[in-house]
Amino acid sequence: MKKFLSVCLVVAVLLITAKTEQCSAWFQHYRYGDSVNYCTSDEWITQLGYDGYIQFVPSHDFSAFDGAFIKQACINYKRDGKSVIGGAKYTAKAPSWVDGSTYSTDVSVWDQISLFADSTVFSYNFIPFA
Repeated sequence: MKKFLSVCLVVAVLLITAKTEQCSAWFQHYRYGDSVNYCTSDEWITQLGYDGYIQFVPSHDFSAFDGAFIKQACINYKRDGKSVIGGAKYTAKAPSWVDGSTYSTDVSVWDQISLFADSTVFSYNFIPFA
């Protein structure tokens, strides 16, 4: 019986870790942007949730946006196309593109614990000045 339970535990661990895409040392790390305007999503080492972060400086020329200046940004986590944090979380709006302040927001979310659940997807948006 002990051997059977040990085998079941090993199989369960393998199935859980196999579902994690781009696994690096037991957790995922995603980053988009440059050194000033960027967003990140980090999976907790326990694989039970995620931490998301986004920041921008309006006066920074954001090359990833063809040199646009960013006015506002947001992040979201979705599962099955629906937000799991109650909708996108926005930074404050910058009043002007010459503002040198850093605007940011962050969010933490628990993952769904099921081998058959839809993946939790991180999304973000940088909104440029018009």
